[in-house]
Amino acid sequence: MLYPCHFRFSILLIIAVLTLCLWIQPRLTAAKISNRRKDSCIRRCGNVDVLYPFGIGTGCFYNESFAITCNSSSASSSSSHVPVLKVLDLEVLEISFVYDNSTGVLAVKTPLVTTCRGNNTNSNSDSITEGRWTSPNMSGTPFNVYEYDLIFATVGCDGYAELYNHTGGFVVGCSSVCDPPLPKGLDKTDCIGYGCCQRELDFYSDRGYTVSVKSDKRSTGCRSAFLISKQYYFGAKNASNMTAIPLQLRWNIDRVHQPSKHLHLSSVI
Repeated sequence: MLYPCHFRFSILLIIAVLTLCLWIQPRLTAAKISNRRKDSCIRRCGNVDVLYPFGIGTGCFYNESFAITCNSSSASSSSSHVPVLKVLDLEVLEISFVYDNSTGVLAVKTPLVTTCRGNNTNSNSDSITEGRWTSPNMSGTPFNVYEYDLIFATVGCDGYAELYNHTGGFVVGCSSVCDPPLPKGLDKTDCIGYGCCQRELDFYSDRGYTVSVKSDKRSTGCRSAFLISKQYYFGAKNASNMTAIPLQLRWNIDRVHQPSKHLHLSSVI
C-alpha cells in the first residue's frame, strides 16, 4: 500500500529527475558539438569571427547548413574578404550564441529594395513601378526570422511598401507622401508618413518573406523599403542610404539531424 506521504515523495522525485534531464540535455548537446573543432580550421573571415558550429572548409562545420565560404570582396571596405552562409547565400555580419553553443543569432545582410520612376511622367503615366525581393527559403535549415523588435520601413514620395509571408499572405504595409507641404510643428525627420513611414512588428518565419515597394504615377524619384532588426536601426532615412540591411536570424542546432558526413572526428580537439 502506497501511503499519501510516499506518493507525494514519489511525485517530487519524478519531477526532480525530469528537471535534471531537461537541464542536462542542452549541455550535453553543447558539449558534443564544442568537441568537434579542428586545429587547422579557419576561424576568421574579414572582420567576422567564424564560431563553431559554423565553419569554413571540409570538416570544420557541424552540418552543411553551417558551412561558410570566405569570398573576396568586390566592394571597397575595410576587409578584402567577406563570409557568406552557403545554404542561404547571404553575407554574414556576426555570429553569436544564446544560452549555450547550440543556439544563437546570425546577423546577415539583406538588400535594400528599390524602385525608381523617370522624370518624364507623361510616359506610361498610369503605371505603377515595383521593386521586389524574396528572401531565401529557410525550410529545412536551422534558421528562421524570429524577432520581437523588427522595423519595416519605406522611404520616398507617393508610394507604398508591403511585407508578405512565404505564402504571399499580407503581414504589414506602409505608405508616405511628399505633397502637400509638411504642416508646421511637424519634424521632417520624423518617419510618420511624410517622406517615409515605419512600422514596428513581431514576425516569425521559417520559410522566408517578400518585400515589395511601389511608386505610383505621381512619383518622379526613387523609393526604397526594407525589413531591419531594431538594434541596427537609426532612422529610415539613414537606412535608405545603406547598400545592405542587417537582419538577425535565429539558429538552433537541434533543427538539423546529423553532423556533416565530412566531419573528421579523429582530427578534432
